[in-house]
Amino acid sequence: MDVTPVPKAPSFVKGVMNLRGKIIPVIDLRLKFGLEPHSYTRDTCIIVIETPLGQMGNIVDAVKEVVEFLPEEMEPAPHFGGSNNYHHFVKNLGKKEDRVIILVDIVESFTEGEWGQLPPTKQAA
Repeated sequence: MDVTPVPKAPSFVKGVMNLRGKIIPVIDLRLKFGLEPHSYTRDTCIIVIETPLGQMGNIVDAVKEVVEFLPEEMEPAPHFGGSNNYHHFVKNLGKKEDRVIILVDIVESFTEGEWGQLPPTKQAA
């Protein structure tokens, strides 16, 4: 999908896109979570979620599968001491075979100030 850049937006905001007649913000989750930028490939996807302010597109490297977890496969996120500014949005760690999957709440990862910097969801003309 085409993403139109928005001037003076935070670096993790890639712009806006038209989704079925609605203009929604699009963010790059790598940049939002402080990871190294990654070039987009044919596997790169935009996942649309509902937030308190409307829909939001989230750029992810790839979607490989949907995984369900049993309660015994879940553990709380560890505390590393100091100020864990990630801890309020890292909800749990899931264990599947030899993999550890970090379960995050994307909405909780935004501060009030960041919400105010996002382009609003609007009906397209």
